[in-house]
Amino acid sequence: MVCPSGRQCSFFTKRFLCLAREVKGLPEAEGVLSKRALLEREGFTEEHIKAVLNLGPRSDKLKLLLIILKELGIHGPGAGSFISDHTWFLQCNLWRLHERLQILENAGVESSMVKEALSYPSYYFSSRVSNEELRVSFSNLKDIGLSPSESFMAIFRSSKVKKVVKDENWVSRFQALYRKGMSTDRIRKTIQDHACLLRGSKEFFTEHLQLMEEIGLDINSNSAVRALVSWSAIPADVLRAKFTVLICVGYSHEEAKEFVRRYPVVLSLKEEDLIKRFDFLLHTANLKLKEICCSATFLTCNLEKRIIPRFKILQYLKEHKLLRKEVTLSYAVAISDDAFAKRFKVPPQVTANASLSQT
Repeated sequence: MVCPSGRQCSFFTKRFLCLAREVKGLPEAEGVLSKRALLEREGFTEEHIKAVLNLGPRSDKLKLLLIILKELGIHGPGAGSFISDHTWFLQCNLWRLHERLQILENAGVESSMVKEALSYPSYYFSSRVSNEELRVSFSNLKDIGLSPSESFMAIFRSSKVKKVVKDENWVSRFQALYRKGMSTDRIRKTIQDHACLLRGSKEFFTEHLQLMEEIGLDINSNSAVRALVSWSAIPADVLRAKFTVLICVGYSHEEAKEFVRRYPVVLSLKEEDLIKRFDFLLHTANLKLKEICCSATFLTCNLEKRIIPRFKILQYLKEHKLLRKEVTLSYAVAISDDAFAKRFKVPPQVTANASLSQT
């Protein structure tokens, strides 16, 4: 038997087609009583029966939907609850729904995940991605070592992945990681957690791998993944220019490399912002280069809105001898607003002045 798409049918599909033909001839004149009897026979509660009947489904469509849910292990009161919570079932194209479920089943995706997919139709059953594109995506991900369930998460659990699943180059990016020595487990986790790497320029990606090798970043480290993510939209020559800034402010070549290996995000900052940060931290806050490269907060926190105001408040407390013990700027910057307000009590006017002042 061949399905409408021209492919050989699985047992599940053959059964679906036979039942579809069987119910196709059901007269709609059977009416509400007939549908009520069907739902009662299926074990629906009175509450769910009323909810389903209020949606006014066709008898044949309702029966086909119950068949699909049964094949997924959803029946009785569970099916009633499922349909009541996800009314889109009764408006969708059941053949398209069935085909999409077949792809997941044939790919070996766990049934629990398939059930989860039914709760998010805009992700899993979007018409933006064709069934053939999904088949190819599952095949490509299998080729680089992902299990069916891992492929399922990689393709669907980020809404942005849908937009790039047609890209013929993205699989080659992970093959490049494999050639560079990244372990299969690390590649799996990278794909699942960082869909942004499936977007952007293939040339940038290749250049970033080369730059990481020059800096000495271990391809299997967390820092390597952070580098790829934070650099994804930045040309390599721009990254190298910001590496030069680290040399200019006083780091040796090896110290600058170590800084980037520890905090790759430093090269994702705008060059002007990077220069401004170092100027403040070195010449106003009087920090040493080693102190700066040991604290990520100096790179991730906003300079004008967080670092400078908190520095000014610390200065006020020191000048008025209101600190019981020495507090580092990195600690003061790292803690939350509530913790900072509780730990460092100053007059409201001082806080306001610190926030409004510009250096």
